[in-house]
Amino acid sequence: MSDVQRSPANRAVLFAREVGRLLLDVSGSRFRYVMTAWLIGTVPTIMLMPFLYAAKATFHIQLPRVEMNYGFAIAALIVAPLIETGLMLLTYYALGLLIWRSRVLRSLVLAALAAWAHLISGGWLHVAGVLWLFVVLSFALSAWTERRARDAFIVVTSIHFLHNAAALALAGLLAHYAA
Repeated sequence: MSDVQRSPANRAVLFAREVGRLLLDVSGSRFRYVMTAWLIGTVPTIMLMPFLYAAKATFHIQLPRVEMNYGFAIAALIVAPLIETGLMLLTYYALGLLIWRSRVLRSLVLAALAAWAHLISGGWLHVAGVLWLFVVLSFALSAWTERRARDAFIVVTSIHFLHNAAALALAGLLAHYAA
């Protein structure tokens, strides 16, 4: 293997291609796809959390206080994935009127819009924290709408639900041990 093939930039490109290939491959079962995409979306997001907390502390950013209760859990686990996936599906089709040649570009614009919509619930740190998840969700939506819109809705809602469940579990665990 040459030095060019071993370079970090080349490995990053190869990694991005492999992630893209995994997210655009809908030949297997929905369950397997959901589990794969959930890991692709959740692990980097969790790894980003310490950096977001460091940025919060460094720049003295006040985030909205969220009351962790059953109502919030139901909203985060059920209502948000259903409503946001529905809105993403409608937006994806609307963007198709403007961006019809490139599903990748349409997915990236959709991800940026979906992440930006989270500005009101937590500021720019929240936008940064959910951007990667919405890239994954947007690519999943794009891939599965090629098969069927209903399948896209089920798959993306499931990935979103699992991600939010993992984030809530982690937040609850950290809150329990921080208290």
